[in-house]
Amino acid sequence: SGGLMSVKTARELPIRASLSGPAAGVQGAAVRAIAAGYSNIITLDVGGTSADVSLLLNGEATIVNERDLAGFPIRLPSLDVNAVGAGGGSIAWIDNGDFLKVGPHSAGAVPGPACYDLGGTDATVTDANVYLRRLNDESLLDGTMPIRKDLAEAAISSLASRLSLAIEDVALGITKLASATMVKAIRAISVERGHDPREFALFVYGGAGTLHARDVALDLGIETVIIPPHPGILCAEGAMNSPLTMEFVRTLLTLLSPDSLEDIGTIQKHLTRQVEAWFAHEDIPPEQREIKWTVGMRYVGQNYELALPLEGGHLDAEWVVRLASAFHNDHEFNYGFASPDQPIQVVNLIATAVANLDAPELPHAAQGDDVAASGVRDVLFSGATRHKSPVFRRDSLVAGQKITGPAVIEQLDTTTVVFPGDSCSVDQWGNLIMSIEE
Repeated sequence: SGGLMSVKTARELPIRASLSGPAAGVQGAAVRAIAAGYSNIITLDVGGTSADVSLLLNGEATIVNERDLAGFPIRLPSLDVNAVGAGGGSIAWIDNGDFLKVGPHSAGAVPGPACYDLGGTDATVTDANVYLRRLNDESLLDGTMPIRKDLAEAAISSLASRLSLAIEDVALGITKLASATMVKAIRAISVERGHDPREFALFVYGGAGTLHARDVALDLGIETVIIPPHPGILCAEGAMNSPLTMEFVRTLLTLLSPDSLEDIGTIQKHLTRQVEAWFAHEDIPPEQREIKWTVGMRYVGQNYELALPLEGGHLDAEWVVRLASAFHNDHEFNYGFASPDQPIQVVNLIATAVANLDAPELPHAAQGDDVAASGVRDVLFSGATRHKSPVFRRDSLVAGQKITGPAVIEQLDTTTVVFPGDSCSVDQWGNLIMSIEE
């Protein structure tokens, strides 16, 4: 749900650890994006097997109360993260209609992509990026992991022969298909819920996210891409910056009206006692305690409810009017219509206990003169022409430095590709702020 829990809580409720990795990444993105001055972001976390996406509005991630995990329903509050099978290890294949497809099957870490030389023979997204030389075609992980470009080329060449296409076109097609799958996942949490992606920045992390950031942003009309200093470990960073949390829920099932205020107040007092007991159980100092209230509501007869923040103030007739108005507006935003004449049912009341722990401060980027490229390599971005692209070391860049594409920025945990015409600059926190041009 975007918070930490103690070991004793994990023993009692291990289901709360489900999907915690993607949730931690979203929290890490929220902290860094807000510090950099971006409160509306869409996160894109691409690893070896999947791409996880989420949307943050005004610095807050959306919470859902029902998820599926391996076919099992989970009725617990969790961050709204959408996952699809598109990652560095996603396998490219040809279907019965002779169409090129990518994923959802993955080569995994072993045998992995063909270029790993661990026995894999299927062409993957990583192989395509190695052949295009967007990725280093000699080694990864700062030179500690040898790469076989010839094996990547052989795997892609096999597909190209079956499709009667040039190997360059197939390699580019693999990367574009993987990016298209990511775009589809983002549309599901943005456009389909009334949000315009063009009003958001794309916050990219994970080992492979930066390789696809430009294609994804361009398809969605997003002009700004944010890449944190260490994209590969942002989930761990997010865990360090998250508060300790616990959700307490009580079902109510009553109409939203002045006549139900007494029942709502009674439930609120009961949940408050539970929250205070939990704070004491976890030894949380009073100055670090916070309670966030949410109310689940729906029109009478509906199957699903909307969760709205329960604003402070006295539970009186005016409060009922404000909450009803907020529900109608939220319902119209999410579903395209509202029914102001229909009665509203309060389904449940949720109290989220938050212990605001001391979080480490974000370090600033190094100051100094702009650093020069450490090398040059020919990179294929589109078409059939390779561009001589300077290669920079990420850990040597300084605050304020601007890099204009074509360029490649390498680091231990990822590689950032700056397309021709695009540019990126280093902000005071060490983030790369990339501007996407048509």
